Amino acid sequence: MSDDIKKLNLESFAKEKIKEVLPWREQPENKEIWSEAVEGYKNGIPGVVIAEWLQSEHNCPLLTDSIRKGLRVSQEIS
Repeated sequence: MSDDIKKLNLESFAKEKIKEVLPWREQPENKEIWSEAVEGYKNGIPGVVIAEWLQSEHNCPLLTDSIRKGLRVSQEIS
């Protein structure tokens, strides 16, 4: 390895890895958004509308069907 390659400290490395291994809805910056989505789903907002909101307003990379399934599962758990 070359000395001119910058190495990340453990904390920086871990922050990047967490984004790769945690599901989108469990990432710290997305937990509140996901909770809002689940509450909206419980209150009767259609999953497809919530999916479009997450994708367009919050850059959620999940497919519509994945979001809808996640909403159903989250609703059952809570």
